Amino acid sequence: MVLLKTIHGSRLSGLARPDSDWDWYTVVEGGRTRQKITGDQDNVTVTLDDFLHFVADGEPQALAALWSPLAEIDVRYAPLFASLHPDMMMATHKFQGAITAFSGGAHHKVKSYAELEVKMRQHMCRLSLFLDHLWRWGRFCPVLDADAMKWIMETARLDEADFVAELARVSPVPLHFLWDGAG
Repeated sequence: MVLLKTIHGSRLSGLARPDSDWDWYTVVEGGRTRQKITGDQDNVTVTLDDFLHFVADGEPQALAALWSPLAEIDVRYAPLFASLHPDMMMATHKFQGAITAFSGGAHHKVKSYAELEVKMRQHMCRLSLFLDHLWRWGRFCPVLDADAMKWIMETARLDEADFVAELARVSPVPLHFLWDGAG
């Protein structure tokens, strides 16, 4: 039984390009958590038990699905979903890990951002913005408004030093885990 289903990824945030795939995030009762990619469809199906753990642990994808204004939610589960909140320290750690992974530096510091693709920088900006909103308001809206999209598009194209400085400006936590100042 489907408890929550939402479009996900770039089509949810508003950053989709014409060639972007269609990401779906579905929470189900029973079964097992899995991902199935068929053509341009990327379907993540998560059991309710796993979803509750992912939200509590602050997984960015789970939080985006939870707070998606486009989510279709089984009304019997709406009160449960409305009551869910992540552990802030765990969420911070998960967001830092995701930002680092997009930087190409999942296990080491990045020496230069010059070679990063704009798309990866956009992901880093989006996650930094979501983390800032999570710290400020205890949640974030995964659908970006026009100002946020403009900031992301412009920031992703900045030179290395300005990009790092701009990410640091919006981040509620230090970004030394990403960049050691080498260029």
